[in-house]
Amino acid sequence: MKLEEIVFVLVETTHDGNIGAAARAMANMGLGTLRLVNPKKSIGGDAIARSAGAFELLEPVAVFTSLDDAIADCTLVLGTSARRRDTGIKVLSPWAAASQVTRQNQTAGHKSAILFGRESRGLTNSELDRCDATITFPVYESFTSMNLGSAVALMSYELRFAALGERRISDEPEPDELLEKMDEDAPTSAERESFFNHLQRFLFALDFIKIRKPEKLLRKIRLLYMENKLTSEQVNIIRGIMSAIEDKIK
Repeated sequence: MKLEEIVFVLVETTHDGNIGAAARAMANMGLGTLRLVNPKKSIGGDAIARSAGAFELLEPVAVFTSLDDAIADCTLVLGTSARRRDTGIKVLSPWAAASQVTRQNQTAGHKSAILFGRESRGLTNSELDRCDATITFPVYESFTSMNLGSAVALMSYELRFAALGERRISDEPEPDELLEKMDEDAPTSAERESFFNHLQRFLFALDFIKIRKPEKLLRKIRLLYMENKLTSEQVNIIRGIMSAIEDKIK
């Protein structure tokens, strides 16, 4: 697995120094792709200073105006969270997440992304809806707030550990919370979101959704998709069926 191809996405960072700290942690462990979504401050002196020379990550960093654009080319998306949330999304330990990425990246043409949220409040539930699973660090229950640079460093370490094929304890079993390995024809995040948007319009057009705030229902529909792991071809077939029904309705 090429660690430099794994994408780390920082969402709406407040301090550019944290971007530099993240870049340094990634460079230490051989990770090489950093993307930013709507950073509050552009990369400046603090970021450069705290990167400690990791310029190969800061100079080409891509900045996006939306999370969907930042992960559009990724087939596996994992979001970090300081606490477990009642969203129904599968929760992985950092080790299980790293093992999953290692397995997934063995398939040619697949790209994995790991999302890190705002320093003040992390990722929103809507942003976690874009993810295949959530990563929760086993922090001390009385103090769960983790510095962004520290979270990136821990996840970077786990990924390098997994890539090297090492284990903490020789007889430690594989984590039971791993996701199923994705099909070679797994849709990208952009294809998935296009499908969900189409499905939402379709359900409204049929009057299947009549409530004013359908977020919980739509989240359950997303989970149905996530659990069944449709391929790109299957998604296109379903969208074709919906389009044919929409034409008939018109």
